[in-house]
Amino acid sequence: MSAQGLPSVLAFERYDPTDASLDWLRERGVNVIFGNALWEMPFERFTEDELIAKAHGCVALMGASGIRITRRVMQALPDLRYISKYGIGVDSIDIDAATEHGILVSSTPNDFQIFTVSEHAVALMLAVRWCGARRVRPGAAEDRRSAVFATQRLVHAACRGLDD
Repeated sequence: MSAQGLPSVLAFERYDPTDASLDWLRERGVNVIFGNALWEMPFERFTEDELIAKAHGCVALMGASGIRITRRVMQALPDLRYISKYGIGVDSIDIDAATEHGILVSSTPNDFQIFTVSEHAVALMLAVRWCGARRVRPGAAEDRRSAVFATQRLVHAACRGLDD
């Protein structure tokens, strides 16, 4: 909480150059603490200690995936109730620690990230399918027990029909 009794939020890695979402929060009485902007060079991420110091008293953290939100961070921020991660996935956040501390975690991907990740996944499947078709004789996956061939078998199943 801020000195005025308003909830405080640290946007530790600002993602939007317009800061529109942060302005929206401020218009609703939230004390927004501005962190580093991803578009400013040279961009420097907070260290764990800097994040703890900057977020003291905050009820929420908002930012991209560059900073790891660890158990230590959560223990040092007893007022923390919410972590919003910009982008796909929450692998930079200790979910077990957040659950134990009653902290809600969310991921807020935007459209271009969803398309980029899904296109990359399909490209990887096609690449494995193509490599498998060139290098693995029919039935080789069934003859071997390695994870590589099992993965190729799964990808082949996922890609079935793409080359028809």
